[in-house]
Amino acid sequence: MVNLQHPAHVYQQLMRDGHLSSQDLVSAFLDQIDRHNGQGLGLRAVLSVCPKETALAQARQLDEERRRGETRSELHGIPIIIKDAIVTHPCLGMTTTAGSCAIASLTAKRNATVVELLIKAGVIVLGKGNMTEFSGMKSNNTPMGWSGYGGQTLSAFRRPDLDEKDQPVSGGSSAGPAVSVAAGFSPLAIGTETGGSNVLPASMNALYGLTLPHRSVPMDGVAKIADFTDRIGLMAHNPRDLLSLVKILLMDTDSQGKDSSLDMTTKVADFGGLSVGVLDSQWGTHSSSDWKWGSQQVKQEYASVAEKLGALGARVTFPLRDPPEPSLLKAEGETLMTVCYHEFPGVLRDFIATNFEHDPNIRDLRDIVAWNQAHAERAMPEPYTTQTELIASLHNTMDQKKHDAAAAGLRHLGRQEGMAKMMRDLDLDIVLSASDAELISFSASAGWPVATVPVSKLTKNDQPWGMFALPRDGRLDLLARFLIAFGQHFGDSRGPKRPFEGVL
Repeated sequence: MVNLQHPAHVYQQLMRDGHLSSQDLVSAFLDQIDRHNGQGLGLRAVLSVCPKETALAQARQLDEERRRGETRSELHGIPIIIKDAIVTHPCLGMTTTAGSCAIASLTAKRNATVVELLIKAGVIVLGKGNMTEFSGMKSNNTPMGWSGYGGQTLSAFRRPDLDEKDQPVSGGSSAGPAVSVAAGFSPLAIGTETGGSNVLPASMNALYGLTLPHRSVPMDGVAKIADFTDRIGLMAHNPRDLLSLVKILLMDTDSQGKDSSLDMTTKVADFGGLSVGVLDSQWGTHSSSDWKWGSQQVKQEYASVAEKLGALGARVTFPLRDPPEPSLLKAEGETLMTVCYHEFPGVLRDFIATNFEHDPNIRDLRDIVAWNQAHAERAMPEPYTTQTELIASLHNTMDQKKHDAAAAGLRHLGRQEGMAKMMRDLDLDIVLSASDAELISFSASAGWPVATVPVSKLTKNDQPWGMFALPRDGRLDLLARFLIAFGQHFGDSRGPKRPFEGVL
């Protein structure tokens, strides 16, 4: 029987040694999806699943290539779940919805380049993960992880002894991919990120997460909120697997080298010489979460991470004094949010036109709003009967000149002022914060990579939490080195128990 909680590189070694096949893996993960996605725990993490015969045919081909001594990548024969914001051609047997019933009615005509890169590397796309509809752009009353098409993604850490109001949550907007890894539907997942949409659900599901630098990965065929902010994100049990995905997806750019520097970081599993600044656990978090980030349990465990990093050779500053506030991130009177609301209608129009067969009734945001109103029973069921943010974006009044000036100003603030300046002034390689904190806004403004590492779970309800990590000057090599060392010394993610009862 296949252990469904191994990291991808462990499966790869088992296949290399002849103890496991890709067909075994595909069958085991598909069975687990059957067991707990729509049935069992009813996690609703996957919106559409690759048909078994299609997935097994891919696995057989990859097993045969391995028998001939041919492997395409470090993830040859490994399954993955991708966020349903990423387009897949119908030949793969899965729909593309962005969580929207309206988009689900369209027919995709291509694979996103990200999907083509995965296929070329021998990675099997096993399913499309549920998500907050339009990555949170549907309405101001839509919960994280809820979509009109797929319903509410549930956390795999839920407990039968808790009331609904006390249950752990999945996070969002890339909720389905994160829950899929935690629940043993796949060892790897891909999400997207505007401002936390990848690293937040990764942290809330006890995973390692990595959001890649802006424009370092092809974004064609991906449903975005804004070109200015949106990036591809990765999730896994172990950071080694994240870097294996990076090598597949990262374009040839000057962002610290595609292969050589990342190969080097996988061999350096210590913190020696790294300068790490740790923000107070409540910095940049909302006051409504003071019960969490201000609790004695979290403060002690949070501080223990800083202490252990120092003991392992890092130069640690904790807590960082007088850090910049997220309110700094405003240019021309505009914020990241208002820039995104201006861009969304055009981004959505291009996404529909480029990736789907023509439908005269669904061409742009105005059509989506009208379609939702005409199909309200499906698109806006009780209690989520509004589409406030789609309408707000549709009626956005910012002109292009104002947008361009604001975007340029925000990029400058992200890369030259605020957190970036503090890191240079204090000679910090990495800054850590709570995994609900606004460190992600500095990452989004700069277009820099950001990661999350798992730390612990709340005793009251088993809700996982972690720490965000931002590297100096957006250096992916520094972040990769930190992640590898953290994985080596703090261990793999620690998942839930209930999805695996009676399985292992």
